[in-house]
Amino acid sequence: MLDQNDLLAIAQLMDQKLAEQETRIIGQVDQKFAEQETRIIGRVDQKFAEQETRIIGRVDQKLAEQETRIIGRVDQKLTEQETRIIGQVDQKLAEQEKRITGRMEQKFSEIDQRFSKIDQTFIDLEKRIINQVNAIIETTVVPDIKKIAEGHHDILQRLPDVAEQAELKSRVKVLERVTMEMREDIDALKKAN
Repeated sequence: MLDQNDLLAIAQLMDQKLAEQETRIIGQVDQKFAEQETRIIGRVDQKFAEQETRIIGRVDQKLAEQETRIIGRVDQKLTEQETRIIGQVDQKLAEQEKRITGRMEQKFSEIDQRFSKIDQTFIDLEKRIINQVNAIIETTVVPDIKKIAEGHHDILQRLPDVAEQAELKSRVKVLERVTMEMREDIDALKKAN
């Protein structure tokens, strides 16, 4: 049977184990904080369940008559530990959320600046292209159009006007008719000979 000193030693050992367990869990939470919140909470819950199972098993085996008092102390320690861990996790999550939000706002600002630069580059490029096209038109197309217009003007100058064309057509018709008559006369003379 266990005496009071054994019980105190067991209680101190349990306090020490709880303190070690708490230190280890906090270390794991800080080290693995970048992982997803659900995974951390799942692991913490698993550790609590394992710890509770171990503690209850040992308490049932060794301290059946002191079960109520020890379970009360264990529940108190677990509640305190849970409260501390949840507080630390909440604090770490709030800090991480603040950092992430700050980084996202910074990145969005950088993206906006880049888009502004791209927009300006497109505007500048568009102006340059328009200027180049205008220069090409002025240096290449306009002189060619002027040459074509001058050639067209020369061609128009050479063409006879409408009255002259009508007179030429009537002369050509007269010549065609006279030529036909002469051919018929020549054919008739050939047959006569």
